[in-house]
Order: sequence, then C-alpha cells, then structure tokens
Amino acid sequence: MGFFAEAGPVQIFVSNHLIPDDMEFQSGDMPNYTTSDGSVKIQKDCEVRLKIIGTRVDATEIVKI
Repeated sequence: MGFFAEAGPVQIFVSNHLIPDDMEFQSGDMPNYTTSDGSVKIQKDCEVRLKIIGTRVDATEIVKI
C-alpha cells in the first residue's frame, strides 16, 4: 500500500503508485523498498526526498500525500 514518513510535525503517506517502478517491496525482519540492482533501499529511519502532491485535513491531524 505504501509507507508513512514524517517531516517535522507533518505525517506524509507515500503510496505504492507513486514509488518508482524499479523499486520492489521486500518483507522480512526490516521491511523495505529496494531497486532491482540493490543500489537504493528505503527502510525505517532513512531519509527520502519527496514531492507533496496533496493534503488531507482531519479534526486532529494534517496528512500529506
């Protein structure tokens, strides 16, 4: 489905549809997204560069997509 990230006080959801096609989800001890050649890995506590394409405001939080 995707993953959640944080930028300061804002929570951001990154959908699978917006992750590059050459990255595949790998389940296991440390779930991650990895490129086919293994050169790039997205996992917990790593930094990612992203582009915000939408927002959702609830009564208690603001979520970016």
